[in-house]
Amino acid sequence: MHARARVESVESVRQFRASLWQFAEEARNALSDAASDVQRTLQWLELEQGPWWTKQLRKRHEAVLQAKQALDDKKRYKTVDGTQPAAVEEEQALRVARRRHEEAERRLAAVKHWRRQLDREAMLYHGVSQRLSRAIETGIPNAVATLDRLTDALAAYLALQAPQAQRMPGDAAEDAQGMGLPASLVTDTADESDEAEDDEPTEEAERDAGAAPSMDHGFDDVNEGGGR
Repeated sequence: MHARARVESVESVRQFRASLWQFAEEARNALSDAASDVQRTLQWLELEQGPWWTKQLRKRHEAVLQAKQALDDKKRYKTVDGTQPAAVEEEQALRVARRRHEEAERRLAAVKHWRRQLDREAMLYHGVSQRLSRAIETGIPNAVATLDRLTDALAAYLALQAPQAQRMPGDAAEDAQGMGLPASLVTDTADESDEAEDDEPTEEAERDAGAAPSMDHGFDDVNEGGGR
């Protein structure tokens, strides 16, 4: 069973068609922007963050080695009286170097983790976006074509002129009441018009009268012949 739709305005269908095209354009731009964002993020992780934290990890590892060496040198050093000086600053520097080295390790591990995670998510997104892109590129143009045919059919239907119905005597009375006139006035006028039409000889009756022979002329001919 076909579904029916109540369409009260052809202009509303045209506006919906324009809105559908606008949605297609906006959705196409949104998909393009999202794909660009994903690609930029992948490049940022792979080409910027990965090399940066790899380099930082190497540098901070060297800083830890240098801090250890400085601490060892300080511990081996003895004053002239044979006492060992305090190595507070060297120990503090080593702790800072180790924290920075651990931070670089965490950051580099996070970059690698999110790089793999984003690769998987990008593949899933690509599959979904491709389906939506096909719907935009094929489904919406087909829908617009259907709306065009519907609009043309509705416009052609509205252009049709309904046949004029024959007016009955009662219609005049209803019109008179609508104009505030007494219905009896319209009825009497209609009756007089009908009587006038009945009194007027029809064209067919006039033809019949002209074709019939005159009875008076016939009797005259007979009388004249008898006299002779």
